[in-house]
Amino acid sequence: CRSWQASLSDKRIKLPICLTLTEGYYHDEHCFYSKSEATFDVLNLPEIQGNRCWGSPFCWLVTCAFDFEISLFNPFSRTRIFLSSLNTIPEVEDWPSKDLFDYSIRKLILCTSPEESDCIVFAIISAGSFFAKPSDEAWTLICHSDRYYLDDAIYFKGNFYGCLHTGEIVLCEATPPKVVELAPPPRVFGFDIFKLDIDTKTWEKVYSLGDRSLFLGNCSTFAIAAADYPSCKPNCIYYSVDGPLLAATLT
Repeated sequence: CRSWQASLSDKRIKLPICLTLTEGYYHDEHCFYSKSEATFDVLNLPEIQGNRCWGSPFCWLVTCAFDFEISLFNPFSRTRIFLSSLNTIPEVEDWPSKDLFDYSIRKLILCTSPEESDCIVFAIISAGSFFAKPSDEAWTLICHSDRYYLDDAIYFKGNFYGCLHTGEIVLCEATPPKVVELAPPPRVFGFDIFKLDIDTKTWEKVYSLGDRSLFLGNCSTFAIAAADYPSCKPNCIYYSVDGPLLAATLT
């Protein structure tokens, strides 16, 4: 099977890497932090008002409007390149735009400058993971979210790698489009526990649960008095991540 390397060459970044900070969808002004020059710049960008924005290492933003129109926007030259709308994805057609906007679009990732002919955008949305080039008429499905729901993804040395909510790492292949399980989730080595003081609204680190046991899981989280359950240890955390129940005693 081919990797993304077959269509994407490894290019040295020549432009400053920018982080973008914004006040919200309805503001024209966007604040950019340039790590290479350690400066903040505020730009007035009415062109992308009402859009969600994702930064990149190439001085381009990936934007998504409420109608799911996707574009690549250079905040310095004001050049804008439109991609195929996410509405070309069948699962997206019936989404009520504003009601599910924040929930449905998790992340849009730009792999290289759109000035290059092999530019690709990787999308993580509630329906699944997809990719498209600016010249594509539709988005290509990598995987549906019911099997592999990515929390995040990166482009690294010619490939897209995704991280599942469990911590498992997967390789997203382009041809044919599929997900390959690459690395299992890391082991849990310890816990940091904090207690919220409701009155002061501050967090205080806890070093012992005393006579209580804490249960952590994907389905539910609760604490019990160990004395009420003879089989449970006090000052102990029982946890499960899509697997058997494990126990960790605080020391």
